[in-house]
Amino acid sequence: MNFSCYECGKEYPIETFNFRCECGGPFKLNSLPKSLPLLSLKERPASIWRYRESLPVMDDKNFVTLGEGFTPLVPFPYAEGYRNIKTIYN
Repeated sequence: MNFSCYECGKEYPIETFNFRCECGGPFKLNSLPKSLPLLSLKERPASIWRYRESLPVMDDKNFVTLGEGFTPLVPFPYAEGYRNIKTIYN
């Protein structure tokens, strides 16, 4: 698993602490899984780590959480019509 630059294509190891390439382009994560195990997703904790295969974390011992995840989306009707948006959630 590694990063590459969207702009110039230069590759970087996953341990890179930069947020952007030397050219200023954003990184993309290479080697993402083609699909996630949907059946086992329901069994996992309600956190970002449910989708760990899609995250650039090499070892489960590096998981950190503050209990985030699964914030509900609720309709925000007062903002509907703003910029021709039919439905807004907050």
